[in-house]
Amino acid sequence: RMAAAETQKEELQHKAKSLEQAVTALETQLAEERAASKALRANHAEATEAKRAAEVRANQAERSAEETRSLAARVPALENEIASLTSRARQGELELGRVRQQGADDANSL
Repeated sequence: RMAAAETQKEELQHKAKSLEQAVTALETQLAEERAASKALRANHAEATEAKRAAEVRANQAERSAEETRSLAARVPALENEIASLTSRARQGELELGRVRQQGADDANSL
């Protein structure tokens, strides 16, 4: 009877040790899964922030492109205005030359 009780005690101690090892393994696994979950949440937050920043940059690029298109659309009108002003300046110079010549001619005739 004593031997049977001792054997049963040893078996129970062995089972208890096995259960403790299983609990330790599960606790380790739980800690690893919590760490992985935390890393995933951090990655998600980082990805969300990166997406938001990319959207901001895309919006800025679209605004810049729109401004560029608007400025490009004005170029022909500005070129025409420059040509017109250049032509008027040349006409003014010619008129000024004629007035000077007329003034010189008038002075010489006196």
